[in-house]
Amino acid sequence: MRAGMKSWSLALLAVLLGQQLLCAQEVSEYQVKAAYLYNFAKFVEWPDESLNGNSVPIRLCVLNNPAFGLQLSRIVEGKLIKSHPIVVVPVKTGEESRTCQVLFIGSSQSGQAKPIIDALKGTSTLTVGETRRFWEAGGIINFVVQDDQVHFQVNHRAATQAGLRISSKLLSLAKLVVE
Repeated sequence: MRAGMKSWSLALLAVLLGQQLLCAQEVSEYQVKAAYLYNFAKFVEWPDESLNGNSVPIRLCVLNNPAFGLQLSRIVEGKLIKSHPIVVVPVKTGEESRTCQVLFIGSSQSGQAKPIIDALKGTSTLTVGETRRFWEAGGIINFVVQDDQVHFQVNHRAATQAGLRISSKLLSLAKLVVE
């Protein structure tokens, strides 16, 4: 049973990350996280009022981190999510982040995480961070690195409060799910 689950998880991971990324010889941590971020957006449903119309872009925002924004732009270039174009948007404040569907808050911005998450109350923004216990500050998905591998944790309670529905497939791959 355990071996079957592991095979299934690896197969889903291949789908999530894409064959191109898995076959690369050297992949940076930012490339892996950028691929995950793009795929998180594919496995999340936003409320209808958040994405009115098929041509409305899904805004993947990056807080004060041009290097990560560049990696993310490369990953999403020319791609769609459920017929929505994708745009990568650099942001500097919580107020600018209120129009984002996804917001990445890197470790260099960890001191701003709680105030920015608080500023996003009442929005349907999927917050993604990479600092210890990001979910305790109200963040929804947190990257963790263990044994040189990138994993993630999900604060399902915060996602539900933001009006987001996270696919059970994505939840099954999480290292930790907070209910």
